[in-house]
Amino acid sequence: MLTRTTRVLCTAALAMTSLVGLGTSDALAAGSCSAWARLPAQVAIDRSDVLVTAPVVTNCTNYSAAAYLNGPSGNLAFLWYMDSSPTQTIDFSASFDKVGTYSTVFDNGYSDNGTGGVNWTPTSMTFKYGTWSYIASSRVGTAVYINTQVQQYTNTYAGVISPAGRISYLQRYIGGTWQNMIALTSNSTGRWTAGFIQTKVYQYRILTHENGTALSATSASTFR
Repeated sequence: MLTRTTRVLCTAALAMTSLVGLGTSDALAAGSCSAWARLPAQVAIDRSDVLVTAPVVTNCTNYSAAAYLNGPSGNLAFLWYMDSSPTQTIDFSASFDKVGTYSTVFDNGYSDNGTGGVNWTPTSMTFKYGTWSYIASSRVGTAVYINTQVQQYTNTYAGVISPAGRISYLQRYIGGTWQNMIALTSNSTGRWTAGFIQTKVYQYRILTHENGTALSATSASTFR
């Protein structure tokens, strides 16, 4: 079975063989058109394999442009664009690849059937684990109790976990806006509980803060 690195290198080797055969060394000196990969700013890793479509934006014709998507896992993908294939697919494997920011690094290319070059503009995207936030509420007289649960995705072996140390804000809807009431940190089971005195009924929710490896999440709301 080919590893992630082997697959990327094999694809790149085949692409470079084709490019060299079309005289790319002469094309590099020109730079007569532009190209860049349109990447989403953030991607949630919420399952074992996540596919990301990466179309090229270019004014080149009769061209070929090759770039690596490089980041914490090294070369995550090899992107090879041409007139007949203007879109590439990036496959992020939770069991092999590391979350973080990846950027395109231009490798080689030509335009106008080899008489022109390609001005490549680097772009980047950030992969982070998906997060889910849940809320439940109850009331006893004037006392309101809020119970929460935070979950997030991790690598394939663990799947969805209930992480400790995630910071969430209890919010209350007042005057047309959500306002923070208190910030609490999840315990070893991904939970926290808050209780307070409130005679009126309000709408509540929790907002789990984004951290270095996982995205933010907002729960459904509850009236209590």
